[in-house]
Amino acid sequence: MTQEQIDKLLCCMGAESDGPRPELIETHISWVLLSGNYVYKIKKPLTLHFLDFSTREKRRCFCERELMLNRRLTENIYLEVLPVKAKAGRLLIGHQSGETVDHAVCMRRMEEGRRMDLLVRAGGVNEADMRKLAEKIAVFHGRTDKIMEKDLLDIPGKFADLASEEEHLREHPGFCNAGIISRAIDISNDFMDKHRHRVAARLRAGFVRDCHGDLHTRNIFMLRVPQPFDCIEFNDDLRQTRYGAAPALDGTGTATCDCRRSLPSSNHDRCGSRPPAPGPPWRAFRVDETSAREYSPPTAAIVSHLGTQRQGYPGKRWRES
Repeated sequence: MTQEQIDKLLCCMGAESDGPRPELIETHISWVLLSGNYVYKIKKPLTLHFLDFSTREKRRCFCERELMLNRRLTENIYLEVLPVKAKAGRLLIGHQSGETVDHAVCMRRMEEGRRMDLLVRAGGVNEADMRKLAEKIAVFHGRTDKIMEKDLLDIPGKFADLASEEEHLREHPGFCNAGIISRAIDISNDFMDKHRHRVAARLRAGFVRDCHGDLHTRNIFMLRVPQPFDCIEFNDDLRQTRYGAAPALDGTGTATCDCRRSLPSSNHDRCGSRPPAPGPPWRAFRVDETSAREYSPPTAAIVSHLGTQRQGYPGKRWRES
């Protein structure tokens, strides 16, 4: 779909709704439409070094994959994949008749105030909440697929490929650190030169799993059972990490995770990523730096710089993916 078609789709959805006008949240790779009790995510027709959404069929397949992967960690949020139909000059989602122009992931709209980043800022997250979240993540990491084969020599090359996307990324709001890409590539190459044997040993030991890939507080709803959502579906390497998220890299290239002062150490202990150690359960949760650098090209680092910014007209706003 094109931006013009998305604008038309918003108008058509608004005309059929008795409620507020649908809202558009635009990321660098998707359009997300909020309408009533539902959210519809449509992938942009893009080809980047870390994803290929170039054809309608590929976008449909990635919609199906997004549904499947996110259902591993959520309950009754990711509902179905629906066609976007064109008929009689109108564009609508989920109708049976008309020409299929694209596909959308249909999700149940959650209460925004239950998003973990907002709750943390408001002091609305306690130790019991953290224990529930740590338990959920630990159980998930224990049962998700082990990745036993990975081309270690391919990792530095995938990091270096990020430089080819610098021009594209500069076009988006929030990308203001001109040196972050080159620094990320330098850190990646240096790390792999020093720790290639350690990386290989961890791979053989089964510590690399098919995880979430983008686990941070903005991607978690704190319900009765915590719901981590929006995992990476478009690139397996970004998602398949050493027992944890693929944290963003800050401006200095240091691995960071905004959960680090939220999750108790029981998550590490349950996962077996390190032996139990004495200390209070409220100890910081730190995603192992090697997770991001060994198996996750630093695209997440760049995504973290595509920040939220109001654009153009009411009902449309930017956010990171």
